[in-house]
Amino acid sequence: MKVEPVREADKYQGARLSVKADLAGAKIHVLIDIGFGDYVYPDPKHEIFPTLLPGLPQGRILMYPPETVISEKFEAMIRFGEANGRIKDFHDIWVTTQTFRFDLANVVEAVHGTLRRRETAIPSEMPIGLTGAFAAIVEERGLWSGFLRRASPAMGLPSFSDVQSELRSFFGPIIATLGAPEGAQGIWHPDSRSWRNN
Repeated sequence: MKVEPVREADKYQGARLSVKADLAGAKIHVLIDIGFGDYVYPDPKHEIFPTLLPGLPQGRILMYPPETVISEKFEAMIRFGEANGRIKDFHDIWVTTQTFRFDLANVVEAVHGTLRRRETAIPSEMPIGLTGAFAAIVEERGLWSGFLRRASPAMGLPSFSDVQSELRSFFGPIIATLGAPEGAQGIWHPDSRSWRNN
């Protein structure tokens, strides 16, 4: 087991726990990122975490809300701009928006609080990470294709530009209401991948 500091240059730092194990000859490497001082909204809740092995009890874990997961990855997208190599963040946000319903007011509060805490400017337009210019950079560097090679083929992931398009639909109303969060109204429906009034 090894613990290393991460985000050393940031005001709010964290640690990365690295655990290597051997299970019946299979090598397992687990990484756990631990954050300190992050803005978390809504409050964390205890959730049941499914087990991968049949017959074992499921874990009950205090979990970050998906709004906070999205807001932290979106903040990194803004902060790193063209230099962003965190390509898995795009996948993670995409999967999260396909899985959960969101109240726009809660997501706006989570994003606004994260940007404020990390002293990142509130965007007035789509960040570079969601533009065609960045898609060209990703293509040129082979970032998405490299990610796809490491991912399970069963995941059936779309092209990077398709992921960007869906994320623009998700983040458009969020960016539009960050300056006046009290006006944020709408529900994200993962089945139709759209914001609606109910």
